[in-house]
Amino acid sequence: MRLRLIFSALFLASALGAQARPSTDVWIVPLTQNGGAIKVGEPRNLTHRTGYDNQPSFTPKGDAILYTVVGADAQADIWRMTLPNGVAKNLTNTPESEYSATVTPDGRSYSVIRVEADSPKRLWRFPLHGHGYPPVVLEDTKPGGP
Repeated sequence: MRLRLIFSALFLASALGAQARPSTDVWIVPLTQNGGAIKVGEPRNLTHRTGYDNQPSFTPKGDAILYTVVGADAQADIWRMTLPNGVAKNLTNTPESEYSATVTPDGRSYSVIRVEADSPKRLWRFPLHGHGYPPVVLEDTKPGGP
């Protein structure tokens, strides 16, 4: 049985001030199970860039990950990286910031926490394959979050 482990690693440069967003990368580690033993393979840095790449989650088939990217302009967007080739694509590219992408149980869309222009944080649903308008989930619920 072949499994994969994904994680984000945090690397703080000594030059970063207390208010700066840390630089993070998304890594993947192959896992192989043989009976009760699990063998850990060589970790691979998937994003390897200066900036915030974090909050990864696998798609249901395990053939891609969704993750949050924050650029130098402090804009957060959701990206998709196909596996194993590592081709990355920006999925949201909106004026709002999106975080914490997770594929919905039906496998046709993904949910995000979106920081809207007037600052509320609400749950939104985007089509997984980029077709259609993203609706807010629970439209009548008061926005939450810190």
